[in-house]
Parts: sequence; C-alpha cells; structure tokens
Amino acid sequence: MVWRKGLPFALSGFLAGWVVALSAQTIEWPVRATDHEDCELTDICFSDARNGWVTGARGLLLTTSDGGTTWHPQPLGVHCDLETVCFASPTTGWIGGGYRLPRASSSRGVLFSTRDGGKTWTPVIGLDIPRIHKIVCQGSGELYAVGDEGFGRPGGIFMSEDGGLSWSAAPESTRVSWQAGDLHSSGQLVVANRKGVIGRVDGLICKPATGPPLSSSVINDVCLVSETFGVAVGDDGLVAQSVDGGRTWEQTRFELAGAYAGTNAGMVSSIDFQVVCLQRDRLWIAGDPGGFAWRLNAGSQAWVPSQLPTKSAVTAMHFAADQLGWAIARSGDIFHTADGGQSWTVQRRGSRGVAILQVASRPEHFVPEMFARYCADQGYVGGALLVAGKSESTVSLDDCRQAMGRVGGSFTIAVPEGLARSDDDRNDMALREYLVRQIRVLQPRVILVPLVPPRPGERNLQDVVISAIHDAADPSRFKNQIDELDLSTWQVSRMLLMARSAGGESSISPNEFLPELSALAGDYSRASRILLGQSAASEPISLIPIGINGAGASYGGPLMESIESVDG
Repeated sequence: MVWRKGLPFALSGFLAGWVVALSAQTIEWPVRATDHEDCELTDICFSDARNGWVTGARGLLLTTSDGGTTWHPQPLGVHCDLETVCFASPTTGWIGGGYRLPRASSSRGVLFSTRDGGKTWTPVIGLDIPRIHKIVCQGSGELYAVGDEGFGRPGGIFMSEDGGLSWSAAPESTRVSWQAGDLHSSGQLVVANRKGVIGRVDGLICKPATGPPLSSSVINDVCLVSETFGVAVGDDGLVAQSVDGGRTWEQTRFELAGAYAGTNAGMVSSIDFQVVCLQRDRLWIAGDPGGFAWRLNAGSQAWVPSQLPTKSAVTAMHFAADQLGWAIARSGDIFHTADGGQSWTVQRRGSRGVAILQVASRPEHFVPEMFARYCADQGYVGGALLVAGKSESTVSLDDCRQAMGRVGGSFTIAVPEGLARSDDDRNDMALREYLVRQIRVLQPRVILVPLVPPRPGERNLQDVVISAIHDAADPSRFKNQIDELDLSTWQVSRMLLMARSAGGESSISPNEFLPELSALAGDYSRASRILLGQSAASEPISLIPIGINGAGASYGGPLMESIESVDG
C-alpha cells in the first residue's frame, strides 16, 4: 500500500503561486511541487487510438501518444481543478475548469484550446464565465459549457460559436448550476445536476424535464444515445431513461443479463453511479465503489458486468474505437481495454490507500492546517469526507474540494444528502453502511474527526464514525459489500478528535513553520479557511486519541509514527 506521495515537497523558490487581489487584501495561493500521483482524476478523452488526455485536480493534465502505455504530465501553468476535456477533431480540443475566489460571490472559469492536436494549449484570455464542469461539442459547430451560475448569468449554460473566445449565456431567471451535460449529433443538449434536476436545452432555453420522482436527488452524468433515447445515472444505484429526447425521465429497474441474471442485482443500490459512456451501440456505467462496470448492449434491457482493476470510484470512461476504451478512477488509476470491455488492464496506478481521512459534519469544521502539515508539507495522502445535509451549509462541495486541495488534500467527497439527515433509525443505519463502504474502499490509516458538540436533533458524528470503524474491520458486518462489491475488511489504525485548544498528545499551531513549504501553517491554510467559511485560526489544534478496536486511547509521538508504509 502507498500512503505517502512519491515526491518530497521542496518548494524553496517555487512559491510564486496565485496572487489574488480581493479589495484591499492580497492572498497568496501557494503552489505545491508534486508529481500529482495522488490527484483525483476528473475526465479523459482520446482524439484517436493513440493520443489522449486526462484532466485532474490541482491543474493536472496527463497526456499519452502511445495509447496509454505511458502517461506524462503536460503542465498548463494553472493550479485550479481541471474538470473536463473534449475534442471536436483530431486537431481541435478544449480543456475547462475553474476556481472560486475567497470571499467572492461567484467562481471563475478557466479554458484552454488547442489547434495542433494537443501539442500546445492556449488559455482563453478574458473568459467571462464561471467555473466549467463539462464541455461538449460536435464537429466544428457549436461548443457548449455547463457549470456554475455567476457573472450575472444565473443559468449555468453557455454557448460559443467561435471556438470558445466569446460566449452566450442561457437567459435564466433562476440561479442554477449544472455538473453534467451531453450533446447529441443532432444538436440536442441535455444537462443535469446534483440537486436532481435534468434539463433539455433548446436555443439556450433550458426546460426542466418531467416524470415520476427519482430515487436519488444526486444525478452525476447523462448521455444521449439517439435523438430520442437517453440515460442518466446518479447516487444510490440510480439509472433513469428518457425515450422522448430528454423531455421526461423515468427510473428503470436494473437487471443483469444471461448467466448473471438474479445475482448481484441487490448490490446496485449500494453504488453511486458516476459515469455513463457510449460505445457505438453499447452503453457503459460505473461509479463508487469501482470494481465493476456494466455494459448494456443494443436492443437489450439487461446489463452485463465487467470487472475493473480498481476499488476506487470510477470518474470517467471513453471509447476511441469499438474495441479500444479507457477509464479513470478518483485514486489516479488509469486502465484500458483492447477487447471491447471484456477485460481491463492498469496503465497507470495512482495512490493506493489514504493515510489521513478527515470526517466532518459541516465545512467549517474541517481543519486545513492538518492537511497543510501532513499532506502538503510531509507528503502523506489525505482525503476529506463531508457528512452534511442539504441546508446545513452555504459552502458547496466544489468549494470544499478546492479548499482542501489547496492544502494538499487529494479528494473531498460528500455523503448523499438523504443519508446526512438524522431523521430516523433507518437513516442512521444507511449512513453507517455508507461510511463502512468508504472506509473499505479508501483504506485510511488515520481518521480525524472535529470535536464539536452536535446541534439539537443532530447525530453525534464521533459515535457514528467509531461504529463504522468497528464494522469495517468485521467480516460479518455488511457482508454484501464483501460478497457482492468485492470489497475487503479494513482495520483503521487510529482515530483522533481535533480540538481547538491547548493540550492533547499532539498539536499544530497556526504559527508552526512548515519546512518543505517555507511557510507558517496558518498562512498556508488562510485561503482554504476563507473558502470553508472559517475565521482566521488563532488557537492550536490538539489531537485527542480515541480507543478503537480494543486498542488503548494513548499512542504518544507524532501522528503518523510507526504506521508509514512503503510501496508494495
């Protein structure tokens, strides 16, 4: 298992960073010198069978010219998340992403274009649209970007007819952001978001789709197979279909084909589907956890499973030809099929396992100084898990990702909104099962939970996490995850509470000097705290050990002492 990143963070002379002017205040955004092996991967696209690109967090762009046998970084000079890559032809393509400024009301989009097959990428100067989540295009015609609302353009849908130099916006009166979209060759565009809304776009006018309520309010991806037929996927095993070009959507029953019929079908509700991909006349879906992708053949109503060489969440898939396909995972894995998806092999292996996992019920409870010390400065792989209901915070998941990424976090994921609500015992058990699943997938060595008293009617997060840690190590608990999702039990080594007070067995002060970063912990974490809606740090953070799995509550010494692993 690899818990530590492969490259030390020697940043001396490398902290040019982003400098952002906010009123009379200037905030320096430090740049992390890393090989990006721990970065979350976000999208993949091939312009032909040999040339491909993968986007990721913290400005990551990987490229290959040999069909993925080797992948190399292609620096673009930005350090925000890049979320989407799209090619209209072997020579013409775009990369999009963006970031939110601390204390700003809207995000800013970032866009690059190429006219030479990706050899060089040119930034679009003066871009006046918010953060881009998805770019879709068809040939040399219209180019669409879907993303955040902002810049006085509340609709979150943008169209360009000049290769991305200028953009028209959807004339919406309501503020809405979109996370996914697909454009059919006929010119029909559909969009979707994490609030359960799917829209059909005609002439930049977005009309919300209708139909029976879906089982999940989180829709992660959408695909138009033809002018009339489309598929959308989301959390809790959601698969929905449209047969009228996206005007109405209805959830479908997930059935497995042939020899698989009647087996493993129950596991689908435990999967948060993240991606739906078209392979000529076949559809593919995959999600969190990984381990499997499912193929739907033309004319069939049943899905055929295919095993994947990763347990990490699959974030994107792409087929460049009938037999040639690729998929990427949150952990940094890239894998490839040369037989139409019957078998998959690893081309790039990212981080395996997480050294530190922060779990918090609200964004303002995350402690970015911890990641600054252990991830950005010392090189450990860290992730964040947000357990927050729909109306409990004004900070978005994308803002959390940016904030924790700025201090070295590899990823930030959120518990589905329905599970985060503490309204009945069944919901508590569902949340516990979800946390167990994430522990078994992410395999954290240390879990950190803020020491914050719960609000009236709010569950005690500390107790829920302790129960999930016990269950994750017990093969008799949630056996369906082991039998059907092919997960393994996992033993967390330590759990600690983070408290803003003096004392505890280990602590970090905002005035602590981080040698590899040549910065104070508080200064390095400043922009992240603002993005999370937090005030300036003044007190040290103490770590209070909690006994788990029969172990004592006291360990002494540095947080990661004696549990660091080597490559294996």
